[in-house]
Amino acid sequence: MKQTKGEYTLTLLLGTEKFSSPEEASMSRTFTSGNIIFLKNEISMATQLLVNMEADPMNPVKFLLERENLRGQILAYEYLLACHEASIDAQQS
Repeated sequence: MKQTKGEYTLTLLLGTEKFSSPEEASMSRTFTSGNIIFLKNEISMATQLLVNMEADPMNPVKFLLERENLRGQILAYEYLLACHEASIDAQQS
């Protein structure tokens, strides 16, 4: 996190956001328990779909694209949860 001219800049994978304080930046990555449950359910559903996928020998490209799409969703949700955990850790220290 960088401070420039009274603003704090938080650079994440998805872009750069400007906040007026480090606390505000940290709070922006903190989710409610409902948000966390939602993200974990999404990970679970995507993982279940991924595990149950059957290869389509007639259309292997479609199969690979769908599989990588699910993997990408899982990684994105895990990233959001990791940001939340890092925010909680930063607030506690």
